Amino acid sequence: MKRELRKLFDARVEAVIKTLPAEVLDIINNEIPLLVEDYPSDEVMETMGIEFRDELCGLFTGIGITEKSIEAQPMTPDSVVIYREGIIVQALEADESLTDEFFERLDPELNLLKPSDINLDLLDEEIRITILHEYGHLHGLSDDDLESLGY
Repeated sequence: MKRELRKLFDARVEAVIKTLPAEVLDIINNEIPLLVEDYPSDEVMETMGIEFRDELCGLFTGIGITEKSIEAQPMTPDSVVIYREGIIVQALEADESLTDEFFERLDPELNLLKPSDINLDLLDEEIRITILHEYGHLHGLSDDDLESLGY
């Protein structure tokens, strides 16, 4: 991924974070930080059964608060990671103005993608949905629960 695309994405993440509810901001700032990576590792993809790295937008790793107990202490700290490639591809796929030809020329690493190709409102929406989805897992919500809520 090009530096300019990474820079744009990270700036959008910062802007979206500022609009999140205070309770979520408190968790991000004081309990479980939000990490941003270009794409999931091979190990994460294998564990999750993911074939293409742009299929995963985010990942909560840990034990949801509804399942925590004194007896079952986690081996690693809880974490939330969002993945630039997955979120960008989701935003592109949501953009009805983009043609099949556009997607045919798009390379897997998004090196040919220009920031001007991305609808920023759709990107912000996908970033917000992904962040809230992953922090929803912290609160014990399943993927089905989160999907029914729009996340």
